[in-house]
Amino acid sequence: MKRVVEVRSGPPTLLRAAFSVACLLLTLATPAFANSFIVDTTTDGPQDSTNITSCAEVDAVTSIATGHCSLRAAIEVGNGITGPHTITFSLPPLSTITVLNGGGMADIRAKFVITGGGVTIDGNGLGCLTLTDSGTDTPADNAHIPPILAVSNGSGATGSTVTGFNIGNCSGLAAIEANGHGYLIANNHIGVGPDGKTQVGPPLPLKQSGGNGIYLSASTDYDDAVVGKTALLALYNSLPAQPT
Repeated sequence: MKRVVEVRSGPPTLLRAAFSVACLLLTLATPAFANSFIVDTTTDGPQDSTNITSCAEVDAVTSIATGHCSLRAAIEVGNGITGPHTITFSLPPLSTITVLNGGGMADIRAKFVITGGGVTIDGNGLGCLTLTDSGTDTPADNAHIPPILAVSNGSGATGSTVTGFNIGNCSGLAAIEANGHGYLIANNHIGVGPDGKTQVGPPLPLKQSGGNGIYLSASTDYDDAVVGKTALLALYNSLPAQPT
């Protein structure tokens, strides 16, 4: 929120005070992120269980530190720290992260803004991205870190953003499963790669993601009889034509 403070007259001290108040208001209105994690590897190692403050991947077999930050490690450590957080990627173009561990990618249980930047997630027949509105992590989701409830993550991933991925070859109900509300999931290729046509994972006829691209639960119905159809029609018309 921006606020304009107009001072018509007065000594310089009053002008400086008004300027300081305006700057303070703008600072308070700027959203802050608790942590910014940069994924710099396509491997799928978990987070170091002894490190609860920064992203630190370890080898899934030996538990030896790799010196990198994997997507799994970023999610796992972020789940245990009060959010919101950001996840971005420092990887070569057309990079693919293949899910290998834990029965699927770690559940997202804190508020994240995750910007894929064109990275492909190959579920390898396992779970891909699951966002849940419960802030409690369980051993089934993450065998390397004990169950935790972050101080302000009681609403889990509610309000998270996931953009810019190519996701496919996933098990479960969908490539992206979202339980709760307030999510922004946009500009992702589901089931196909960056070209919008080539399938992610083994060739057909393998059925991916339970037949669903994005699966929503515990969400609110869009009642077009009440809200109107204009917004939905505008959204539909803004979408690119589907590949044939």
